Amino acid sequence: MAAAKPIVAGKQLSWADLCSQVLGPVGSVRVQRIGSLWGGYGSMTEVAADSSDGSGKQHRLIAKQVDPPKGAGASHERKLKSYAAEAAFYAHHAKAAAAAAVARPLLVDAAPPHHFFFLLSDLSEDFPKQPHSYSLQEARAALDWLAAFHAVWWEAVPGQAQPISHSSPLPSAAAAAAAAAAAAVPDSLWDQGCYWHLDTRQEELRSMPAAWKDLQAAAADIDQVLKGMRPDGSKAPIHRTLLHGDAKSANFMFSSDCSACAAYDFQYCGEGFGVRDVAYLIASSVDEDVVEQQEQQLLRHYHAKLQRCLQEHGKADAAKRYTFEVMAAHYELCLLDYVRFMAGWGWWGNARWAQRRARQVMGQLQQVMRVARTGW
Repeated sequence: MAAAKPIVAGKQLSWADLCSQVLGPVGSVRVQRIGSLWGGYGSMTEVAADSSDGSGKQHRLIAKQVDPPKGAGASHERKLKSYAAEAAFYAHHAKAAAAAAVARPLLVDAAPPHHFFFLLSDLSEDFPKQPHSYSLQEARAALDWLAAFHAVWWEAVPGQAQPISHSSPLPSAAAAAAAAAAAAVPDSLWDQGCYWHLDTRQEELRSMPAAWKDLQAAAADIDQVLKGMRPDGSKAPIHRTLLHGDAKSANFMFSSDCSACAAYDFQYCGEGFGVRDVAYLIASSVDEDVVEQQEQQLLRHYHAKLQRCLQEHGKADAAKRYTFEVMAAHYELCLLDYVRFMAGWGWWGNARWAQRRARQVMGQLQQVMRVARTGW
């Protein structure tokens, strides 16, 4: 299928015109459609633009164009919100994530909820590998990325927009146009970062089988803890950060030696406990044998890296407060919450391990919830 022409600011452009607007004068431009978005909501296109100065330099970009079909219901509304959240991340917050490699936004154009267009750097130049089921080394690299990302917004979840800026040598007119487009994007991250949080998954909650009725009954209480809510209804501000929200192997790219990685696809970016990303990564993307044998080692690796990153960001007090015991309690509740979703939606990833661990945590749920609220 041929790549669809880009639509920016309500106008259909040629790929050559788009690249010229964003990059300045370019020579030949080649495009290739590389995939469709979930549910037929749009497409992904690989763009290669040659420099016009004869230097042989080539710009490699990825374009994501979202043109949702007509629809209704919770699933449709969730998808529309997810693209608005991704636009908000790339337009207002990606710049702050310098410590954790992400696809660099060159242009973000949004006309929510009907159209979104993203022109991003191609991560495969520096991160050419994309393993599916992570080895111990790959899992550690992904956890390093998560820790670095979480530390940036630790106890400082974005409340004000920070418009995108271009550190690369974009033409001044192109940079100004891109900044203006980004400034027009609403800053609408998710209140809870992830695609399975309870507020948007009531149908799956009702669909849980009888074998999980205890988790079904506890779901609302677990959700309150994961929202940071105290028993009196007030909100505890500690340990909160910005989550990737969909931290699975399909959304990470690795360096040639798999010692480092970068991430993309921020459709479910929002607030929460960082270990919500960790629990999902381990349950969905780490080799089952590694999880069975090294779960605690992986958690300690993430915690140690997070502590170092928090120190580097001048957050020593926050690091001291976030003990391994508190983190482990948050992680176990996040795992329960994800199992709650899978029980009503369908099992995948390390399902057998996740079910067994969930049973273990349910056996001591009240104690885990008490530890999770330490310091609130």
